[in-house]
Amino acid sequence: MGGSSIRPDGGLLVIYGAFEGYAAPFAINGNVTTYLGDITKNGSPLTAEVTNAVFSPSGDKLVIIGGGNSAAIFAVDGTTVTFLTNLTRNGEEINPQIGTISFKPDGTLLILAPSELTAGYDASNAYIFSISGSNINYAGDITKGIYNSNMLAGAIGGNFSPDGNVY
Repeated sequence: MGGSSIRPDGGLLVIYGAFEGYAAPFAINGNVTTYLGDITKNGSPLTAEVTNAVFSPSGDKLVIIGGGNSAAIFAVDGTTVTFLTNLTRNGEEINPQIGTISFKPDGTLLILAPSELTAGYDASNAYIFSISGSNINYAGDITKGIYNSNMLAGAIGGNFSPDGNVY
C-alpha cells in the first residue's frame, strides 16, 4: 500500500510506496508535476518500506516512517528534501507498529503513534518529539492507551486539536 502527501502550500507532492525504500517528491506548478528524484538519506537510498509521509504545518519538514522500526525527518527548502536525522527514543529504535504522524499546528511538537497495539507491546510505544529549527529531540512517551491482558490488540493514537492541545 502506498500513498501521498502534499505540502501545505501545494507546491510539493511526495508519493511513497509500500515496497522497499521508495519516496519521491514532485514539484507542482498548476496542473504540471515534475519528478525530482527519489528521497535519500545523505545520498543513500531509503532501505525500509515507506508506509507514511507527512509534511509539517509550515511545510519545512517532512517525516517519513516505514518498516524496520524506521522514522526519519527531512528538511524541505523549496523543492529540495534533505535528510536531518533518524527519529529514535534515546538512541533506541522505535516501536515497529508506528503508523500515525501528527504535528502540533505551530510545528514545535511531533507525535509518532502506533496505528494499533498488538500483543507484546505496551501503551508507552507512542512518542513525542520537540522541534526547534533543525533541532529535533525525543521529549517522552505518550502512555495513555486501551490495553489489557484480555486483549490481543488495542488502539492508541495521538493527535493535536487545532489549538495545539493533545487529545
